[in-house]
Amino acid sequence: MGENKILKATITKATIGSKSKPLNEHLGNTNLYSYIIVIGLQAHAGDWKKNAVAPFYGGYVGEGSKLMFVHQALRRMKLNNGDIKYEVLLCNSIVPTHYYSKNQVTKITEAVRGYGGILIEVKNADEIINYINKGDIKKSSTKKRNNFIKQLIFYSHGLVGELALGMPPLGNSTSLSIKEEEVNKMNKIAFSSACNIYSFACRTGLGNHKVDKSVYINPKGNKKTLIINIIYYPLKV
Repeated sequence: MGENKILKATITKATIGSKSKPLNEHLGNTNLYSYIIVIGLQAHAGDWKKNAVAPFYGGYVGEGSKLMFVHQALRRMKLNNGDIKYEVLLCNSIVPTHYYSKNQVTKITEAVRGYGGILIEVKNADEIINYINKGDIKKSSTKKRNNFIKQLIFYSHGLVGELALGMPPLGNSTSLSIKEEEVNKMNKIAFSSACNIYSFACRTGLGNHKVDKSVYINPKGNKKTLIINIIYYPLKV
């Protein structure tokens, strides 16, 4: 048998507080692990809603931003030159202003496959958890994951204590939301001991005392003003 090929990726670093580290310092044989990207929904409004939406967002979110989370995920795949065979979970919805159309899903699938990945549509948080735990979105599946998860990445909206994968314009929770309850359903044995989980959602870590203390409060413990992304309201911490 031939020698296993060791693959390396050229990717950027993730910054957490004052610390910075590569998303993958060493990938090893990627066939032994799963690399998963979860893409959330991006709500948008037509021009006729511009005046109604802007006061809540602090700015206008137009149709041009519909695929912003998709583009972030594709950029990650592109930076890896196809060396990592990502499993992409695309959140979808029947809500007209949210869902990815059939044509969009077709084009997204083609792009994902072009970078060597696969795409699976999911409609709720349970299907995401099932896939993480078993490698299958079906709850009834008796399938067992045959490899460990080495990397799990989320591109989505976020609220305090929540990955808002299906967040509507006013921030309502949906069946796609991942909170502490959903996290506790994830099976630890599905993950590699060297697994890294990355969230690129707004407000990630807010509400977690350890994160708040290490990132948002300086070493002397003095209060400072934190500008919450998207909402633009100053918050004293």
